[in-house]
Amino acid sequence: MRFAFDDFLLDIDAFRLTRDGTEVDVEPRVFETLVFLVRERHRVISKEELLETVWEVDFASEATLFKAIQQARKALGDDGRSQRFIKTVHGKGYRFLAEVVEASATGAPPVVSGPEPTVGAPSSPVAPRAGNGRRFGAIGAAVGLIAVIALGWMVGRPDTTKESSDRLTVAVLDCAGDPGLGQDQHWMPEAVPELLFLRLRSAGGLRMVAAEEVAAALRDLGGDADALNGPKILDRLACDVVIPTWLHPQAGGGLGLEATIIWRG
Repeated sequence: MRFAFDDFLLDIDAFRLTRDGTEVDVEPRVFETLVFLVRERHRVISKEELLETVWEVDFASEATLFKAIQQARKALGDDGRSQRFIKTVHGKGYRFLAEVVEASATGAPPVVSGPEPTVGAPSSPVAPRAGNGRRFGAIGAAVGLIAVIALGWMVGRPDTTKESSDRLTVAVLDCAGDPGLGQDQHWMPEAVPELLFLRLRSAGGLRMVAAEEVAAALRDLGGDADALNGPKILDRLACDVVIPTWLHPQAGGGLGLEATIIWRG
């Protein structure tokens, strides 16, 4: 089976992705992730389903999934902001956007289909592969710790003007990646905000600002998260708390993840 979209040809039988006839190098898991998204392009694919289908299910491997999505986008000349091919549906999962021409390797007539969403069971999925996801477990653990600290602070917040029944509105800002990050770590700053968003949302009791609104606010204010002062971003997002993060290398090859809690008060 082959899928053609834009300048690309995704050949499942040959396990190849080509652009204008030139092969694009992608890792096997990234290829399988892309195949699954293209096959199921008529619906939003949850992260859980992707993890169950292509990856081992645990929080650590969810960070690995973020890396695979970023690498798939890079292979297609896409990125997390433009999202021409792979759209992040925050809180839901991912959806493949491009119009696809589908044909069998035997030369059967092609079938053209676009990204219009429909409801239905998944077609033949990519066979699951085992994987322990331990290589990227540290990033998930660090985000989890930050979420616990942030939640603990918000429970005992110094803002005494709010009624106890009020829910805080929280925005997770972009993660600033240090220029010293290695080539195999450049995906991580993109993963951190969404992992933190999911952790805080799953705790309940908070109003979480959607990532699209945060991105629009940063564009309007004309700067990155770490260049904005607290009142500006709080007012623009009409929220009580914003949390920017910073990922940086440490001595000995480790990584440090830091977060700041900026609150209205």
